[in-house]
Amino acid sequence: MGKNKKIKNQHKIIVISGPSGAGKTTLIRKVVKRIPTLAFSISATTRPIRKGEREGVDYFYISEEIFKRLIESDSFIEWAKVHGNLYGTLKYHIDELIKREKNVVLDVDEQGAHQIKEKNIPAILIYILPPSIEELEKRLKKRKSELTKEMKKRLENAKEQILSKGFYDYVVINDDINKAVEELKDIINEYIKNEEEIG
Repeated sequence: MGKNKKIKNQHKIIVISGPSGAGKTTLIRKVVKRIPTLAFSISATTRPIRKGEREGVDYFYISEEIFKRLIESDSFIEWAKVHGNLYGTLKYHIDELIKREKNVVLDVDEQGAHQIKEKNIPAILIYILPPSIEELEKRLKKRKSELTKEMKKRLENAKEQILSKGFYDYVVINDDINKAVEELKDIINEYIKNEEEIG
């Protein structure tokens, strides 16, 4: 409870969600480079590490047993099961970013976004969309790591997520990467500025 209070009072949280293939990670990395006070929160996951990924850079890779222990000890701000794997935002990692006086960007799915809202943690919620389901399908097909069955499941999940996007404060359509980066940057800058003025 104490840690949640610290998170609530001392920094701004920017929650970004969207279906696989919408380009969230690329957008977040580009925006973090353009806003000096911003830091990307690295999630913990039970998903196996993929080629080209690095521990502590892309994710904190842990076993399902350890993940479940962390759930029991209330070590996550939010966590969810997505496509058969567990993902979560560790409180201690957020605390480290707080010490560096950073505003924090979280890349979480809708389950995580709902948990953050339910806990009354002040945050802005932004949803990233590809220009169309057809475009999303094209992007997923280009990923060598995607299996046909898995791709179909992700597309169905994406359709459901898109239908419920009204839960979010903003929706950014990633049809042009440069335009989407600018739009996302402006939304975040405005939020940070307004919150500081209120504070």
